[in-house]
Amino acid sequence: MKNAVQRVSSEEIDWHLMNGLSDEDILLLLLLHDTDISVQYRPSHIEEMVRLIVELGNSYQLEPKTYTLH
Repeated sequence: MKNAVQRVSSEEIDWHLMNGLSDEDILLLLLLHDTDISVQYRPSHIEEMVRLIVELGNSYQLEPKTYTLH
C-alpha cells in the first residue's frame, strides 16, 4: 500500500483534500486504482483494509500517552 500512495503526486492528494474527500476516501481511491493492488484483491477486501487502517490510526490519535515518574 505504501508504494501505491507514493506513486501518486502530493498535488493530486491535495486536490482531493481540497475537494472535500476524507483521508479514508482518498486512500480507498488510490488503492482501488493501483494496478498492483487491484489485481490481487477484491474491491471489498481493499475497502476492509482501508477501514482497518483508519480505525487503527484513529485509536492511536485518541489515546493520549501519559507517563508516570517513579
